[in-house]
Amino acid sequence: MTTEQKISKWNNLTATQKSEFGDRMITHDTNLQAWQKDFNDLSESKKQKILNNIENASMPGTLIGTGI
Repeated sequence: MTTEQKISKWNNLTATQKSEFGDRMITHDTNLQAWQKDFNDLSESKKQKILNNIENASMPGTLIGTGI
């Protein structure tokens, strides 16, 4: 999957899916809404985590149970 495809996949996730992804990353964020942004609006560390792990995220639907 190319970087552009990964970014597109992220941007097409729902807010809930983005929060679930953030929860799986165990980023110590107490506010998972911090993940509910388009890719370009995220911090550099979140961007890197997405690029490294988004291929494992199931779509459409929920990320729960994907083992990210």
